[in-house]
Amino acid sequence: MENLDKLPKWARDRIKRLEEQVETLRGSLARRNGEATDGRIVLNPYDDNERLVFPDHTHVRLSMSDKGWRDYFDVRLKGGCIEVSCGGPMSIQPHVTNVISLRPAD
Repeated sequence: MENLDKLPKWARDRIKRLEEQVETLRGSLARRNGEATDGRIVLNPYDDNERLVFPDHTHVRLSMSDKGWRDYFDVRLKGGCIEVSCGGPMSIQPHVTNVISLRPAD
């Protein structure tokens, strides 16, 4: 690109904002197409060959079995939290300070 130092400050600032917006949109497009290498929802994060990044609005359903409507968990990012819902009551069992188990309640 040409020498931007000769442009007025407002024009340089505008160009910088537009370049940042382009990079943000490229990242969003790559995530939407499954081509992103970084993001907040990642499948197989420790395997570069199988790593897959999903858009932030993705909902994930984890089925515990094929027995019925109660045996699943839906997981999504909502604001600054991870939201987990279940087909019925759920049991939460803490293990250590950074690990819990979730299961459908009996």
